Amino acid sequence: MISNQENTIMGKFGYYFISAIILFLLVPAGTSHALEAGNIASLSNTDQEVRVYADQMPEIVGGIEELYQHVTYPASARRSRIEGRVVIRFVVDEQGNVLNPEILRDIGGGCGEAAIEAIQSVQFNPGIHNGEPVPVLYSLPVTFRLQ
Repeated sequence: MISNQENTIMGKFGYYFISAIILFLLVPAGTSHALEAGNIASLSNTDQEVRVYADQMPEIVGGIEELYQHVTYPASARRSRIEGRVVIRFVVDEQGNVLNPEILRDIGGGCGEAAIEAIQSVQFNPGIHNGEPVPVLYSLPVTFRLQ
């Protein structure tokens, strides 16, 4: 039998556990406390400083609709009826080009690779910080849904 004190401890533990799970799900993919502290990251394969936040974040020229015009649903994913959300992280440089794309969350069936191909085929308006274009680390979900 659980005493009132044990019940209260378990209730608090459960509350904190559920809160931690919710926080984990709500924090945007690709953010880390180390990056946020200085708001600048150094990527291992580039010599430039990359921001994780800018006054004006990068935007796809033509909007998200432009990205989805370039997404090709992989045939193997269609055959396997795979649906879901892929999350891609990449850098948008000062000219609006996509650099170093990587899959953070994949659903399989070639969807992650298809999302990278689509993101590499669109142009971005670069991030602006203090009136200057800057490279920005960016995460973007791409949803695959069968019709």
